[in-house]
Amino acid sequence: MSAGRTIVGRVKRAPGTLVRAVAVLVATLSGLLLLALPARAEGDNWAITRYAMNVDLAADGTAKINLEFDFDFGNEEGHGPYLILPSRQAIPGDSEHWRSFPIEIGAVTSPTGAPTKVDTETDNGLLAVKIGDENKEVSGLQTYRVDYTIRGLINPRATGSGLDELNWNVISNWDVPLRNITIAVNGPADLDRSSCVFGDPGSEQQCPANPSGRGATFTAAEVAEGDAMTIVAGWPGGSFVGAEPILTQRRNLGNTFSANPVTVGIGAAVVVLGTGGLLTLARRRGRDERYAGLTPGLAPTEGEGATVRGGSGGPVAVRFTPPDDARPGEIGALLDERAQPRDVTATVIDLAVRGYLRITEVPADPAAKVKLPGGKDWELERLRDADDLHPYERAALDGLFTGGTPTRMSGAATGLRTAAVPTKLMAEVTDRRGWFAANPDSVRAKWYGAAILTVLVGIGATIALAITVGWGIVGLGVILLGIAGFVFAGRMPARTATGTAALDQAKGFRLYLETAEADQLRFEEGEDLFSRYLPYAIVFGVAERWAKIFADLAARGHDVPEPTWYSGPYLGVAAFYGAGGFTSSLDSFSSATSAAMTASTAGSGGGSGFGGGAGGGVGGGGGGGW
Repeated sequence: MSAGRTIVGRVKRAPGTLVRAVAVLVATLSGLLLLALPARAEGDNWAITRYAMNVDLAADGTAKINLEFDFDFGNEEGHGPYLILPSRQAIPGDSEHWRSFPIEIGAVTSPTGAPTKVDTETDNGLLAVKIGDENKEVSGLQTYRVDYTIRGLINPRATGSGLDELNWNVISNWDVPLRNITIAVNGPADLDRSSCVFGDPGSEQQCPANPSGRGATFTAAEVAEGDAMTIVAGWPGGSFVGAEPILTQRRNLGNTFSANPVTVGIGAAVVVLGTGGLLTLARRRGRDERYAGLTPGLAPTEGEGATVRGGSGGPVAVRFTPPDDARPGEIGALLDERAQPRDVTATVIDLAVRGYLRITEVPADPAAKVKLPGGKDWELERLRDADDLHPYERAALDGLFTGGTPTRMSGAATGLRTAAVPTKLMAEVTDRRGWFAANPDSVRAKWYGAAILTVLVGIGATIALAITVGWGIVGLGVILLGIAGFVFAGRMPARTATGTAALDQAKGFRLYLETAEADQLRFEEGEDLFSRYLPYAIVFGVAERWAKIFADLAARGHDVPEPTWYSGPYLGVAAFYGAGGFTSSLDSFSSATSAAMTASTAGSGGGSGFGGGAGGGVGGGGGGGW
């Protein structure tokens, strides 16, 4: 056999993903693993005749693996087998991190008495495990047992399924064929779905997946040399706690740096002068405008001709009503210059208070694919159309009812997530309200883009200068300037004088909600002041306090109305406002709305593996004999 029979095996075919293909190619060209094995002319008929693996997954995602296989050396003697286990994988769209799979090798034994000395080596993200003694050879059928653990394989709440998934290339790129394959997987909860594919990389040829209780057994009669076998097992979202993908930093090309007065001086000048320029821009463009000579929160009347200036105003006065004609979601976006999930939660509650929908708390459906925080669910009933709403309100309402009415919050998550509510909300406060000189999202994006470009230029300059004249420190100064740009980017959005006046009003109203006591409230009999101000309390982060005020009033026997837009398993007003009533449900509902606004997994977490091809999962397992 050619010299390609090293510990990485004879690579005849591309691995199941482009990432592994690149990894193996780079590794091969650079003498990938240091445990190179002697080239052999024999061993072409070697095979694994039985491959049995038992995988126990703990709640934190740690996979405890017991592998037993029969390696048939026939009459062609060999030293033993080897395993190739990927310990990291590139993340599509993320050049800054590896997705890592820490591996710990445990006991290695042989019931047939074959040598089981173990040598390991890690290089370029692959762990090589060589079993056997270079001074001894074996023949015939030999059995080996290998115990090891892997962390980081689970994709929590995988995009597309919402399940906690194990999407694992359990076999990939072996140098010998494998027969009679059995993979048994068990998790911490009852299994929801399972599938298995095998064959050439990308093949969708099915192999048996037999679910039972908390796990499943995957089988294949044979996986040919160089082929892959990918198993997918999905448990209900939240079955694994602390099993998020493990990210490690990707190391970039090192450079040489010549530190001398010239290089250090030029590099420092770039950083100091550039940062000074950024600070000047931030002070000129990033400062909020304000009406001169007016009390904070007031705007000039027509014809007053008040001028505007930058700078801060004086203390704000307590305000007993919300800002003039401003919805709660808009106030939330005004406060922190971005649309947060809680602003959308407040918008949904506000729409319910205003009669556009009714929210009914219901028991969670155990069979629901999407599990909401708190173990609860809500049935939403649409009561009115959205013709008279602002675009972002209409997007939120329509997004909740993409599947018609009534619907459940667990089923409305996808529609709400795709409704682009935050984008429309920022357009509302910028274009219609005129509270910002320019859309804060666009301003930050522009400056972040400039910072990224500066960093890239700095990287190019660093490499070029380091290679040519050893002046990498000068390029490093440009990189640091780009990093400073990231810091200042968040300070570049600026409010108009109108926006600053509305902000002062919002701060005054927040002060009222933060300090008001039950005996200080003044409202008409039957007036639902609680519901009216609740959405604003949500964006201010004082919803729990606001609810407690009315719980105190109800406990004293005051005539406090029970909201008609929300119903739940509560008997009477006191139970509605009391401990364990609406207040606790509101927190769960807010979390559910936030979950609906954000994808369950980041790009590094991985999408659903159901419907994918062989080799399309994470990790892998290859090997051969030596």
